[in-house]
Amino acid sequence: MLVAHLQAEVDGNLRARTSEIQQFGARLRPDIDTPLTLPETAFCEPGVYVQVVDTGGTPVAASLNLQGQALPVTPGVKEALRASVEVLETIELEGARFRLLATPIVQGGEVIGVLQAAASMQLTDSAAARFRNLLIGGSVAAAVVAVVSGLYLNRKVLDPVAAITRTAEAICRRGDLSRRITVGRGADELSALGRTFNHMLDHIEQSVTAQRRFIADASHELKTPLTVVWGNAELMSRHPTGAHCEASAQAIGREAQRMQRIVDDLLAIAELDAHPEMQTEPLDLRRLARRVADDFQALVGARSLIVTGHGDAWVNGDVDKLERVLRNLVRNAVTATPDDGRIALDLSARDGCVEVRVVDNGHGIAPDDLPHVFERSYRANKGRSRERGGTGLGLTIVRSVVEAHDGAVEVRNRPSGGAEFTLRLPATARVPRDLDVAPATQASDVLITLKRLSPPSHDTFLPLILGRRPGAEGGRRQKAGTRCVKC
Repeated sequence: MLVAHLQAEVDGNLRARTSEIQQFGARLRPDIDTPLTLPETAFCEPGVYVQVVDTGGTPVAASLNLQGQALPVTPGVKEALRASVEVLETIELEGARFRLLATPIVQGGEVIGVLQAAASMQLTDSAAARFRNLLIGGSVAAAVVAVVSGLYLNRKVLDPVAAITRTAEAICRRGDLSRRITVGRGADELSALGRTFNHMLDHIEQSVTAQRRFIADASHELKTPLTVVWGNAELMSRHPTGAHCEASAQAIGREAQRMQRIVDDLLAIAELDAHPEMQTEPLDLRRLARRVADDFQALVGARSLIVTGHGDAWVNGDVDKLERVLRNLVRNAVTATPDDGRIALDLSARDGCVEVRVVDNGHGIAPDDLPHVFERSYRANKGRSRERGGTGLGLTIVRSVVEAHDGAVEVRNRPSGGAEFTLRLPATARVPRDLDVAPATQASDVLITLKRLSPPSHDTFLPLILGRRPGAEGGRRQKAGTRCVKC
């Protein structure tokens, strides 16, 4: 582009000079043999050479700066004589390039010669050479910058990717989930990717640790009853009659029930993991709570178990799953409550939700254990839980089922002693008319009392669960699930 532009300027200058010289008109007579020296005023710029040749190609006039020399008669001159057209070409004289313009001289409609004008291309070639050198230098500099930038970007961009790859390969080869990627504090995408990868490894490590703990705990829980069953079975085989046989049979029955609970919890967790969808239908949680409390009559012993509440308690839920939730919470309360303790199920409708509180006056939950009680295979009181046959899955099942119902569950320690679990489930818009609904009771009504203590004990306990809301008494609270949007 630059060379063509400079060459076009030279060509325009040559045309201007030849046009001026054409004004000499009658003096340009190539058909006269006498040579003519053109005056210096015929052109103004140095480096422009002018020559007139006749039809035979013989120079008959020349500019003074040619100093007796002649411009070559090129094929362009012959083409101008033959076709009476202007011809531009580039020639080389003594190692220098020139731009040569051949213009036919026409008089009386006849070509009588050719006017040649030549201009040196030295300035044009010098400018082109400088531009070419500049372009080459710029290209080299750009290449160097590109290489350096590439190396920097390779280190800046690809090194973190390579680190992620190496970490992933190391984890795959050795199964070492404790490895992490070293990530800077930058806000770029790769730093964010590294942090996300580390967070993912944290979750994976926690999940694997929980699974290993779960397998170890389940193995331990199954090993103990199996050992008891095996030992009693061997004892029965040696002594098929007598008191030992009856005691062994009872022990085998107890351990079989314990294993059944373990298997049930394992199957429940597996089902919730694989198929979290619930088979929902309208149901009365208050009636369900009564049934659960009635079923626990033989288990509570000397403890007091009461069901209280006010307002409607209708929800859309899976009957079997929600019954399991209530059973797990009541069983957990029974486990944590002394033999003369008190347990209450309080149901109420509030802010578009049905709220169920399971309250006990037991030993409560250790502050360090409170954030983990809903985790899989976690047991706050491991010795007591194993003694009672717990698997550490009950509260995990509670959380999974409640969240599958778009609800929320939380736990806190009561300042007066004991723990309080609170469920919140979205209430139904209305109670179906075709269902048998028990009339609502007053807040102070005791619907079920399975085992009563003396009246003073109830008088001191009921206000704790009926007269105050959970937030009014303080206490550390651990939540699980926040999807009960109506609550």
